[in-house]
Amino acid sequence: MSDLHFIGLGGTDEVGASSYLYLLKEGNLLIDAGARPGAVGEAALPQLGVLGEHPPTAMILTHAHLDHVGALPVVIRRYPNLRIYCTEATARIATLVLADTLKVSTAQGAPLFSAGEMKRTLERLRPLAYFTRVSDHGFAFTLYPSGHLLGAASVLIESGNRSVFHTGDVSNVATPVVDAAWLPSAVTPVDAVVSESTYGDTLLPARKEQVRTFVAAIAETLRGGGRVLIP
Repeated sequence: MSDLHFIGLGGTDEVGASSYLYLLKEGNLLIDAGARPGAVGEAALPQLGVLGEHPPTAMILTHAHLDHVGALPVVIRRYPNLRIYCTEATARIATLVLADTLKVSTAQGAPLFSAGEMKRTLERLRPLAYFTRVSDHGFAFTLYPSGHLLGAASVLIESGNRSVFHTGDVSNVATPVVDAAWLPSAVTPVDAVVSESTYGDTLLPARKEQVRTFVAAIAETLRGGGRVLIP
């Protein structure tokens, strides 16, 4: 696959600063630009300097968690005309997350971007419906529901006769908020899969057990006259 290369700018061995660059024969596709929670200033950012050698042709946001969108205005500062594709829900949630990121980083004394840069970034978002194939940039891509968060998406990338499925953060369990990740009705061949695997080697409690524990903690707090805040 010499005509298709993958570079992890962050988030490949950590939770935070998720950002992935695909070098395709038709151009370069950047997926996500997150920040590292708890880090301050430049330390919070992915290795965006790599983009100087491989400027992005287009960008996709898989979902609106801080570790995937927190550094987005820094990218737009460098590439102000870059088109950013995401679902409508991701665009709406990203507005809140970036405003909070600006507030927190300013309070830390090292704002990652300005209010004006945030505004210009939000203007670059291009909401896209699931299952809609985009081929405006030479290569093509399609967003599919990934479960993880309202609006979250996996990405099928097509370049020449090659295809890659980028899962993003993915969940195969339905919740009251979002359905499980979409799966095709039949096996669909691709040349490569790039998969999120943060908990790939960790056995987590069953979701039903987590919900029971959560509800029990709320009930205990209320019985004691306390108040429950759910961020």
